[in-house]
Amino acid sequence: MVDDGRQIPGDVRSVVRRLSDRDWESLTLQLGRYALHKSRRFYWRTGRSGELPNGEPTESLVSKAFVLWLTGRRRWNRAEYDDLPAFLRSVIDSLLSHSANGYDNRHVASEPELDRPAEGTPEIELLSKERAAEADRMVAGIEERSRGDLVALAIIDAMRNGAGTRRAIVQATGHSPEAVDNGLKRLRRIGAAVARVREDKT
Repeated sequence: MVDDGRQIPGDVRSVVRRLSDRDWESLTLQLGRYALHKSRRFYWRTGRSGELPNGEPTESLVSKAFVLWLTGRRRWNRAEYDDLPAFLRSVIDSLLSHSANGYDNRHVASEPELDRPAEGTPEIELLSKERAAEADRMVAGIEERSRGDLVALAIIDAMRNGAGTRRAIVQATGHSPEAVDNGLKRLRRIGAAVARVREDKT
């Protein structure tokens, strides 16, 4: 984080100067996981988990929360929130609720300069890497539970190689449509079980 004394209020600047790069990275990842977890409790018009109504990733709320705090637009009331993560989680809660209940579930513009997707920020890049790593861990967990299921493993390999439809998977694996359908059902069940286990660990 850049400590720009011209823009950051004095009380905020004193906190920023005490945070190491590792502290920032840990806080960013923690808040990103929190935002994604909480967003799943809302209905989103897009129907896609982890994506807000205007198409930006849920983790972009972490950057917005940082901006609101660093610019002094949201002040950390230490009598209400014992530590910085708790305060920033409350800001994320507010942003999530604001977006979920807003125009068209449709994205609200009461924070105009924050409405644009926060693409390319260090937080988004870090969280994108974390999301990709989490996806890799999910696939590894699914493969582990699918050992011995040759159809399921063939489907995973086909999808890794770009087969994105049932027809493409059938063509890539050489299995019958019925076998592929049953394999996909097994993979969905296994994926849901792996996701529950991983969520219980967070």
